Amino acid sequence: MKKIGVFGLGDMGAAITHRLLKKNFEVISTKRGRYMDFVENNSFSVMSNPCDVGASADIIIFCVDTIENLNELIFSENGLMSSKKLPKFFLDLGTGRPSNCIDISNQFLKQDKLYVDMPIGRTPAHAREGKLNLFISSTKNELNECMQIIQTISENQFYLDKIGEGTKVKLINNFYGQAVTLIFGQLLQVANDQDIEINNLVDVMSAGPLFSDILGAIKPYYENDNKGAMEFSINNAYKDLIYFKEEFGTNELIDEVIKYFDKAIGDGFGAKSVAEVSKYAN
Repeated sequence: MKKIGVFGLGDMGAAITHRLLKKNFEVISTKRGRYMDFVENNSFSVMSNPCDVGASADIIIFCVDTIENLNELIFSENGLMSSKKLPKFFLDLGTGRPSNCIDISNQFLKQDKLYVDMPIGRTPAHAREGKLNLFISSTKNELNECMQIIQTISENQFYLDKIGEGTKVKLINNFYGQAVTLIFGQLLQVANDQDIEINNLVDVMSAGPLFSDILGAIKPYYENDNKGAMEFSINNAYKDLIYFKEEFGTNELIDEVIKYFDKAIGDGFGAKSVAEVSKYAN
């Protein structure tokens, strides 16, 4: 499988495409205005609609931001399902809703095709190096023909057997990550207010059971307005939190975490890094 159809050329999709091109895969996509600079600066083919991409590709990868956009790519008039010829495998690297993943999988199974949700962990920087984590809603045997591509873009693969399971795990994982990011950001602001050296606080917290790489990733955003490398926006985090709430229900804690993200977006800071949510949600 050398010809890969990629949909979604935002930060993550562009990084994955960069990695695939570097490893000599052929990439094809559709013409979309906001991504054309990336297309023109990286030699790969563009087609007029998803139907044409589906007919030409050996495999499809989705890196789409919302379930609405994903469903449009698949089910619209010129969507993938309208193609008379489709590849066997559809790998969905976005984070959607488990119930939607199951619905899409069932539609593809009617055509004897395999759709697998395998949402991503880590950042676009990891994608460019082929070091993503993948939460794969399938077995290794089912995806044997795709293994070269999977191993090209990822360092760790977690096989979770059933369609939708990878997305469930990703939503839970992301809720934890956003909650910790929010709380730690609040603590760093307290440290600044109390003239505590941030490095000293992080050293103390990292020496015990509270250690996490996320502490070091957030810290630069609170040191003299330096910027770190968390390439994940408040908007994206909020979308995942809403999917979490819609799929699994809510309580006071869940609503309280979401409230901070909602305020940051309402005040116009949605494009900022999620590491900075505590700055903009007060």
